[in-house]
Amino acid sequence: MILIAIIYGAVGILEWRYLRKNKRSMRSVMILACLWLVMFTGMEVTYALRDRWSLGLIISFIFEPIQRFLFIGD
Repeated sequence: MILIAIIYGAVGILEWRYLRKNKRSMRSVMILACLWLVMFTGMEVTYALRDRWSLGLIISFIFEPIQRFLFIGD
């Protein structure tokens, strides 16, 4: 988990330096920071909860009601 944080930190610093070097707007920097934060949080949560849930459960949770609705006549 620490390795993930180090890698995300390094990538974030490189992206921030690139934006500053090329004189991008503050809006671009904020968009990048927000996206970086969302991706980092998602990766950490996924890593921390990898034993408690699986992608199959999430997919079935999303699409099972749709499938029941479509095949209600059967």
